[in-house]
Amino acid sequence: MKVVAHASLLVFYGLMAWQVTIYAMKLNDRAAETVYLKMPTAPFIFAIAAFFIVTALAQIIIVFMSARAALAGEAGLSGWSMDAESVPPEGIDSRPQVSPAKVFATGLVVLAATALIIWAFISALPAMSVWAQANKAAFGITIVLLLWAPLVLYIPLAVVMGLLGLVAALLFMGTGPALSVLGNESMGFLTNYSVAVLPMFLMMGSFAVGAGMSSDIYELAHTLLSRRRGGLALATIGGCAGFGALTGSSLATVATIGRVAMPEMVRRGYSPGLAAGTVAAGGTLGALVPPSIPLVFYALLTEASIGQLFIAAFVPAILGIALYLTAIAIYVRVVPSSAPLETQSADWSEILRAFRKAWSTLALLTVVVGSIYTGICTETEAAAVGAGGAFIAALLRGKITRDSLLRVMGETTATTALIYLRALLKT
Repeated sequence: MKVVAHASLLVFYGLMAWQVTIYAMKLNDRAAETVYLKMPTAPFIFAIAAFFIVTALAQIIIVFMSARAALAGEAGLSGWSMDAESVPPEGIDSRPQVSPAKVFATGLVVLAATALIIWAFISALPAMSVWAQANKAAFGITIVLLLWAPLVLYIPLAVVMGLLGLVAALLFMGTGPALSVLGNESMGFLTNYSVAVLPMFLMMGSFAVGAGMSSDIYELAHTLLSRRRGGLALATIGGCAGFGALTGSSLATVATIGRVAMPEMVRRGYSPGLAAGTVAAGGTLGALVPPSIPLVFYALLTEASIGQLFIAAFVPAILGIALYLTAIAIYVRVVPSSAPLETQSADWSEILRAFRKAWSTLALLTVVVGSIYTGICTETEAAAVGAGGAFIAALLRGKITRDSLLRVMGETTATTALIYLRALLKT
């Protein structure tokens, strides 16, 4: 199944390399230039095409590697893959040895089968087009059903949606217009300056986590809410809201706050159900509290204003936080065994100390969100200010090293590439 998945990725990268190269050649023929600096745009698009070509070539190697893994599984190690984490405890020498000739032959068979499928599809395209246009409802149902089959074969969701969308365009628009749309729409998205907001906010979140700003927010929330029953659960919601505003990611919120809050709540006698439910519910705030990566993603797909969506999400975010806090406050009283009585409450000196530690985090959030709401900055400019501010905070706290800087850049690049791929194919 993984061999099929990698072969599908190869088809996608090959199509993108082909169409982006054609798009770049068209720009070069008409000597297209940027609006303000009058720089030729074709070289940049050729560079993107080159990246797609290199990726397609690398994907061919991955097809052969996945074929080798499959052959090794047939030899008796069905769980083995090419991942380093899956190396058997006995060492790399204990893995089944597969003949290079057999691997090469199998890879060639896979590539030939892929080419044969493409040829068969092109040959059947006219008949399929007639049927699809005459039975649009049945075709739509078929596409929805086919959406799930490739997912079972480990084909990435973004590639599944992209290839199915291309198939539908080929059947209803014809080969030329469909491929033209693939190249034009893809490059229109990749060259959209508004998309720069994604890596900026992701970078802001990575630097903020590295600087310990998430811990400061959680500690401040705990200090303010420790007087109430279920205070640690309430603080978890507050910490999730603050951390969500820093990163804009639900997954990052759950992973980071959950790592701190879950053990602490269980250690203090909170029921595992309340602890897990609080972290899971609070994690959803990462996608709602502005600036939110999912809102940016939605705005790009629907061509809506990112700033207006941030403003629109402010009231629902406050409402969600208030309702979560209310639900926890009611639950710990209805089910007293779920949370212990707080024996200590923070005094004003502790609250002041927590504010001093978290002031830079609060200031960063105020500047980023406030500049968008007041119209001082666009969302892209605010994201750049946030990334720069988080970097300065991490630098002043002595958290910036060569390794940490490379880690932040690597995480930002990997996440941005994933989001670009999904957004690109959904367009």
